[in-house]
Amino acid sequence: MPGFGTLIPRSDMLETTKASFTKRLLLATACTLLSMGSPAFSSTDFSGTWVLDLRASRSMDAIFKRLGVSWIERWFGDSVPLQATYAQTPHLLTIQLRGPGFRRTDIMRIDNKPERKEDSLFGRYTMRTFWSRDETQLVSAISLRTKDSRDGQMTIVRELTDGGKTLIFDDNRRIE
Repeated sequence: MPGFGTLIPRSDMLETTKASFTKRLLLATACTLLSMGSPAFSSTDFSGTWVLDLRASRSMDAIFKRLGVSWIERWFGDSVPLQATYAQTPHLLTIQLRGPGFRRTDIMRIDNKPERKEDSLFGRYTMRTFWSRDETQLVSAISLRTKDSRDGQMTIVRELTDGGKTLIFDDNRRIE
């Protein structure tokens, strides 16, 4: 067994070096493949401050009405520009919404596992947030129950366009 100061024959050293190199190459390849397939290593980062463009946005009035939100809150939601500050880590997305007379902070796990939540606007709901297959869109699937006891589904898709200058926030709503 070679020890400190022991000479290794050249043929043995080449075999040892080849085996070591092969192991390191396999390990590096495995780590690269795992990081490419893992949502935690997504290349899309939504971190930044975004302002809602009311002209380009659909009204939330219909779903807010079904949720029992007062007319003044519905009007406010459709007419007051909001600023959203996104802070993203590999496993969490924190969104701070701010506007005149309005503050809200949402924290979402990005792991596709259901989270039960409750707030004054939506009541009780379940949400799971995950990356699209190509890891360019962050999707939140929300299940809720309206105040008139109907089941509702909402899917929110976030995507960056214009080289990361514009955040597109698209939603699909359905009340049964």
